[in-house]
Amino acid sequence: MKKILLYSFIILTFLALFGCNNSSTVEKISIQHLNSDGTIENSFEIDNKEKITNILKILDNINWEKNTKVEMSRKEDIIITLYYKKEKEVEIKKELRVWFSGKAEIKSSEDGYGKLSENDAKKLKELVSNN
Repeated sequence: MKKILLYSFIILTFLALFGCNNSSTVEKISIQHLNSDGTIENSFEIDNKEKITNILKILDNINWEKNTKVEMSRKEDIIITLYYKKEKEVEIKKELRVWFSGKAEIKSSEDGYGKLSENDAKKLKELVSNN
């Protein structure tokens, strides 16, 4: 009986770790820098895997406040669009609207409202500049 339970546990653990890999990967990131009136000042795409990884690491640090509606007093500074590619599926995108003011404030239709620390905001701002 104990062997059956042990084997069952091992199989379930293996399936949980490897069998359900339904993750998607970010293929590219589009950046739009906006003027104060909301018009696009500068737009470009990032497809460098290392730079994408660095941006995603910072975005993972966003402290999200789910189900929070926030009205901002000005237009966003940048719009970050993440383009995901799932296996055998069409491209899916996720849009983040970002305001920089020391820290970074972010709005997403899926995740709600979130913030980044000053340090993470500074790193993100450097990564999404068109240098």
